[in-house]
Parts: sequence; structure tokens; C-alpha cells
Amino acid sequence: MTRRRLVDIICTSVVVLSSVAILLLATSSYRSSRHLVTLKSIETIILDSMERKFVSPGDVEHFLEDYGPWRGQRLEDVDLVKMEDILRSKGAILESNAWTGDDGTLHVEITQRAPVVRFQIGTLGWYADASGFLFPLQERFPVRVPVVDGDIPLTLTPGFKGFPQSDEELEWLLRMTALATQMKGFWNGKISQINVAPDGELMLIPRVGDECFRFGSPTGIDEKFERLRLYYEYIAPSRESAYKNVDLRFDGQIVCR
Repeated sequence: MTRRRLVDIICTSVVVLSSVAILLLATSSYRSSRHLVTLKSIETIILDSMERKFVSPGDVEHFLEDYGPWRGQRLEDVDLVKMEDILRSKGAILESNAWTGDDGTLHVEITQRAPVVRFQIGTLGWYADASGFLFPLQERFPVRVPVVDGDIPLTLTPGFKGFPQSDEELEWLLRMTALATQMKGFWNGKISQINVAPDGELMLIPRVGDECFRFGSPTGIDEKFERLRLYYEYIAPSRESAYKNVDLRFDGQIVCR
């Protein structure tokens, strides 16, 4: 190795070591500066606020009271996972993400649950999303989704939120969410309510008209809605007075009385 080559290697090593030292010094300085910063304020973003208004920024700050005093806490001591868990434990919140800024701001992003069906038992009501998660009605922002009443086979108590406790209840609930999802759009405009009879069979109540549609169990949904479509397209227009009872339960036929 020539003397010049050796000098070049030494110079390069010095430059690298100097860069590493500067980086370590900057990192140490950054950590030291964050060590002195405390939380002062909160900035909340509701990502789906245009679709639903279950939760407001004020609600988020109120929910975080369960965390304890966070203003004045040093950034390195803030338990962000705990904050996110607290927010996700609230029924209407599907997802939460929290992080801190160097200026002492707590940033929170919220995604709300999207109900597909509502269950009404007396004066108490619950929404369910497509996954089968149940949570109480939100007074601030009612959602227009199919309403189910009658002999609902779910164990629900005031304030309940979460998934049904038994596999049988969860299976039934998921069939109902699938039925409600199928009703989005056109059928949600036609059908106002679903009544559960004591034997578990469903009756669909239209928004306009005197008919009651016997739907049976929440199975074979696509085929039954196809029969309902045929009723509205070919049978209903042909009579001056509507039928009182339309049975959609049987393959290949619509029984009207």
C-alpha cells in the first residue's frame, strides 16, 4: 500500500468518524430537548367526520380523562398505547392512533364505527356494524339503517357494547348484518322495519303500503330479495289494493294473500 493510499484511508476514516460523532451529538441533543418538553394541548382529527358524527374532538378529550392528567406530562412518559386502548374501548370508536409532537401537542386520529343495522328493545337501542360489534345508540347522530324489533335473540343489557357472548347469538347477528347490508340503497328505501316473530321468523314492513313480507329465517337472502323485486315489478302494479301478506319463503314462488 502506498503512502498516499494510506493517507486517503486515514482521512476517509476521520470524516466518517466525525460524521458519526455529529449524528450522535445531534441525536443526543434532540433527545435532551424532547426530555424537557411536556404535553400542552391536543389536536384531534375525526377521519370519517363527513359520514358520521358520533364522536367530537371534545368527546375525545373527555374520554382521555380515564387516562388521568396528561397535560404537563413529559413526552417520554406518555403511554400512547394506553390512550389508544381507552379510546377504542368507547363503543362508537373503531380505531384510534395517537402520537406526540416536539411542540408538546398530542395528536389523535379517530375512525368511527359504521352501523349497518339497529336493534330496538323497548326504549333501548343498539347499533351493530358489519363485524357484529354492538354498541348503544348515539343520541347526537342517528343513522338511517334497518330497524329490527320483536323477539330479538340477543342478550343485551343497558350500555352493552361488544360481541355476543355465545356462538349461536353471534351467528344470528352476522346473518342479520348480512341482511341489512343487502338492504343498503334501494331496499333500505323500501323497507322501514324488520320484526322478529316468537318463532324466529322475520317480517319485513314496508315504508309505503299495507303489505307484510314473510321473510322466514335470515338465510337465502339473495333469492328472497329477488322474489321481493319480482313482486314489486310484476305483482304490486297489477292490483288497485295491495295484498296484506306476501310470503317470500318458498323457492320459485311468491304466495300473496
